[in-house]
Amino acid sequence: MKRVGLFGGTFDPIHNGHLQLAEAACNECQLDRVLFIPAASPPHKPNQKIISYDHRVEMVRLACAGNNRFACSCIESNLPQPTFTVDTLRALKGRFENEVQLYFLIGVDAFLEIMTWKEYTVVLSFLNFVLCPRQLCDREALLALMGTLGYSRSGSIWSHKEYKNLFELSATPDNVSSTEVRNALPGDPSVENVAPHVIQYIKKHGLYGACD
Repeated sequence: MKRVGLFGGTFDPIHNGHLQLAEAACNECQLDRVLFIPAASPPHKPNQKIISYDHRVEMVRLACAGNNRFACSCIESNLPQPTFTVDTLRALKGRFENEVQLYFLIGVDAFLEIMTWKEYTVVLSFLNFVLCPRQLCDREALLALMGTLGYSRSGSIWSHKEYKNLFELSATPDNVSSTEVRNALPGDPSVENVAPHVIQYIKKHGLYGACD
């Protein structure tokens, strides 16, 4: 049975931390493929100015180039806005055959907000989660949430009577954020935490105040 990871995010811009997370998930959860899904209109950032969807998609495509396990999905471009995770998953469901197992890649800090998501119980029932550790994550908050949700732990795997499993990665990606990258680009358009092809694209289009 094939294992496909789904990695949703704003990717404004995509950076090496994102790629490292996907690589760790492939290695530790034996994923055959990871689909990066740029958010067309993220509901949790209604007032935040973000780079256009088309630019973010192209940056993701460039970052994935050269890795045959990585690909970009533009599925949210055809969905009502703002797009919630549960709606994206429903749209994806018909595109996969029954023998495919789905894994949702997410940072622990973001997972701590799962109970605020639209129809979060449906999301937890739909696919497995792969939790990426964060250096500043509140471990006690995660354990409390797992208890509230009714999960039990065995090693790095959390199981539930009704929901799919959750897997905690042991690898920790570089501690970098898209905000830090955006802030650095005007003064340093060769930021080391971003793939060279992505940097070239950013400079070509003058994104984030970067220029040649």
